[in-house]
Amino acid sequence: MIYLIQIPWYFHKNAIPTMSQNIGLCYIASFLEFNGYKVKIIDGYGEGFNIEHFENIEGQIMKRIGLPFQEIVKRIGNDVQFIGISVPFTMYADIAKELILQIKDRFPKIPLVMGGVFPSTLPKFAMENTKADFVIVGEGELAMYKLIKGENPEDIKGVAFRKEGKIITNGKTEGINNLDSIPFPARHLLPFE
Repeated sequence: MIYLIQIPWYFHKNAIPTMSQNIGLCYIASFLEFNGYKVKIIDGYGEGFNIEHFENIEGQIMKRIGLPFQEIVKRIGNDVQFIGISVPFTMYADIAKELILQIKDRFPKIPLVMGGVFPSTLPKFAMENTKADFVIVGEGELAMYKLIKGENPEDIKGVAFRKEGKIITNGKTEGINNLDSIPFPARHLLPFE
């Protein structure tokens, strides 16, 4: 089973949060399903939309909205083969770092890949500051599929990884030029209620 995770989000203490459609994760999920993989999405933000946790971050009170990290980790089944985490904004780097740490504590041998705007814009920093095994730079469908298939990360465009203690980055991912070649987003994996 492939688990794709949307992390909880930060907001200013007075901000009114908005819901995410998880379009990136849903496209990756549909692409993987189309290619024969079983996928589950854990929407750590949307499924915990009514759960607020306040934190002091650099002198500002921020609220983190979403499921507690322990709950997200608990929802990952023992059938897990691969984990993907979406980190949409750079300001969520600390959330990603802590969540990945807790996931790797429970599943140290399961490959974990991080994607989204944060790791795409700062792949080396994302690798240095988390225990992620891989970072995808750009669109995730093809790179994620190739990693799960077991292809050598050195041969996959847009993948950052560690080799002999060094961080290697392979530029930006291949884009999918013909959007009609991929299925519609796997919204059926989200809890729309």
